[in-house]
Amino acid sequence: MAGQYVTTVHPSGHVETVWTEMDPPPPPPPIRQITTQAFYRRLTPVERKALRTGTSDEVADFRDDLQRSPFVNLDGQIASQLQSVGTQPPRIVELLIDGVEAETQPG
Repeated sequence: MAGQYVTTVHPSGHVETVWTEMDPPPPPPPIRQITTQAFYRRLTPVERKALRTGTSDEVADFRDDLQRSPFVNLDGQIASQLQSVGTQPPRIVELLIDGVEAETQPG
C-alpha cells in the first residue's frame, strides 16, 4: 500500500517521523465517448436535417464541433447542444446512453 512519511515536531522539541499508510486515489471516471459517425447514426433523419440546416450560432457551433472531432463526448455540453437543434429532453436521454464497443472504435 502507498504511503508517506509524516514528520511531527512536538512542543518539547522531540522530532517524530512516522510512516502513514494512504489509500491510492480512485481512478478518474471514464470519459464516455463514441465516434462522431456512430453519433450521426443515432440521430433520426429529422434531427440530422435540423443539424445540417440550422442557422443559429449554437447549431453552427455544434455542427463545427462534430466536424472537428472524431469522437463525441457524451458527458460534455452535448445535451445543451442537442437542445439548440430542437431535440426534446426524453430523446436527449436516449441519444446519450453509453456506447457499445463498435461505437467507441474509429473506423
